[in-house]
Amino acid sequence: MKYLQFQPTQQYKSMTEVFGGYNHNPRIPDSDFYDTTNTSARDYPLLAQRVKRALAVSPAAYSAMISRDVLCYVDGATLYVNALPVTGLVLSVAAGYTPKRLYSMGAYIVILPDKKWVNTADLTEYGNIENTVTLTSGDITYQPSRADGSDLESTPTASVTAPTEPADGDYWIDISAYPTVELKRYSTLSETWTAIPTTYTKIAATGIGVGFAQYDGIKIAGALSASVDPDEAAELASLNGYNFVRYRGDDYIVISGALGWVHTQTATEGAPLTISRTMPDMDYLTESENRLWGCKYGVVDNEPVNEIYACRLGDFKNWRSYAGNAMDSYAVSVGTDGKFTGAITHLGMPLFFKENCLHRVYGNYPANYQIETTTLRGVQDGSNKSMVIVNEILYYKARSEVMAYDGSLPVAVSAALGTGLYSAAVAGAVKDVMYISMKNAANAWELFTLDTAKRIWHKEDTLQVIDFCTVKDELYAATPVTVAGTPPTLVTKIYSMLGSVGTAEASAVSWVLESGVMGYELPSQKYVGRMNIRLKLASGSTFTAYIQYDSSGTWVSLGTTTGGVIVTTVNYPIIPRRCDHFQIKLAGAGDMRVFSIAKIMEDGGDGI
Repeated sequence: MKYLQFQPTQQYKSMTEVFGGYNHNPRIPDSDFYDTTNTSARDYPLLAQRVKRALAVSPAAYSAMISRDVLCYVDGATLYVNALPVTGLVLSVAAGYTPKRLYSMGAYIVILPDKKWVNTADLTEYGNIENTVTLTSGDITYQPSRADGSDLESTPTASVTAPTEPADGDYWIDISAYPTVELKRYSTLSETWTAIPTTYTKIAATGIGVGFAQYDGIKIAGALSASVDPDEAAELASLNGYNFVRYRGDDYIVISGALGWVHTQTATEGAPLTISRTMPDMDYLTESENRLWGCKYGVVDNEPVNEIYACRLGDFKNWRSYAGNAMDSYAVSVGTDGKFTGAITHLGMPLFFKENCLHRVYGNYPANYQIETTTLRGVQDGSNKSMVIVNEILYYKARSEVMAYDGSLPVAVSAALGTGLYSAAVAGAVKDVMYISMKNAANAWELFTLDTAKRIWHKEDTLQVIDFCTVKDELYAATPVTVAGTPPTLVTKIYSMLGSVGTAEASAVSWVLESGVMGYELPSQKYVGRMNIRLKLASGSTFTAYIQYDSSGTWVSLGTTTGGVIVTTVNYPIIPRRCDHFQIKLAGAGDMRVFSIAKIMEDGGDGI
């Protein structure tokens, strides 16, 4: 008698020992996870949770911070450097959160939009970048002088023809070719008038030079003459505009050039005379080779502006100082359309981004500066704080990707984030890891990490970060926090992301790992018979495994494990259930390491 023989079903074993990270795409390897919460690649190839964060500072009215050897931040009207207030430096305060911008240049911090500065090596040294003197009383004199402001040996005579019977050393202002004016000096030895090639004009009045320095670029307004001579009046009026301080004292300034007449102007004569040193309003700034660089797109004084600027060498107070040498300020217009979206210095060169292009500055002094323009995926509008340099590579958020730029052309590194769109990105970095907080299409915030050495992404949580800064081996994050009350209030706190400074989180870190769809590699139905997970849990930590069949939306618990002190293998027996595909989820709280995950499956045939 023949008996029907049944063949045993084929058994498959799938083992994962090297774990990837976040991969939010429809089809992903078993080593990756479709979603993660509070996980990290710090113990790769193992799975681990992120470290605890710590509350470092609780400002009452935070508005900015900056990366230096110590933490520097603005709280209300006060700048703090290493927790020390800069006493005497008072910053503007507006209602609600009004961000300020801090920029570093050597030992100095420049504070915008206040246009103030402080020396971090000596907190008693601070001041204003801009300076304005308006003269409302007394007389103002304009006369030729030496470069240091000292008077000439004799008062020059202005005339069309040379003075008769001059003495040796007499001066004559030759206006015969007006408006060209020449200052000449008589020599009895040669019996000729010799033109002085470099001439200076001294403008003297009580307090006119207070707050200015030698080589300041200044703007003069209100210079005028009551003379009935139209040429004389026009000449004095020609001083209005930008000029350069060759020398100064509290009661005088010296500028280049010679006047055809010696003038005296009363302070009440027409508009008051105003001398000012100003800083252009700029969208973004960066420091490179002892200069601050900035950019501006928009309308200024009813004129369209699309410009890149550099301050005078080593002098962030001067943006319009032109003496004709290598230390001069610099300004240039660019022809690309659209607003600037960010600025940063990379590999020693200032970079100015727009959404669809990059302006890169070559050269090391104004005469040989060149602007190279490259069409590429630039920084997304509103994501200027996403630019961060990790191991000489610049990372930033473009409109649809996170980009890595090594100085040639940028490449996208965010395929693991899927097809979702993000905006308002803010990034920071510590060691090899970039942190980036972004707003998704549903206006919810998500915080991701990218281990740039391993190219592994993880999603931490929904933390909104408005500023990052790195101080030595710690990354600080400023984040809005809702404080309970009636009504609740929103304040900004500064956290250390690695937890080395401040008060650590009180509760254990809760974490979740959700796999992608599994089982597609087998065309038939299948049974999941057993799951072995090799892991180590710290004492008090918990771990729960779940399974979901055929995208039902229902997670079935496989069991919970409590932490011990040794590495152990946990066997999760599963009631066999025939399915086409499945997903697993691992969740827990506290310190954990997952070494491997093994899945035992059996073929369930092609039937339904």
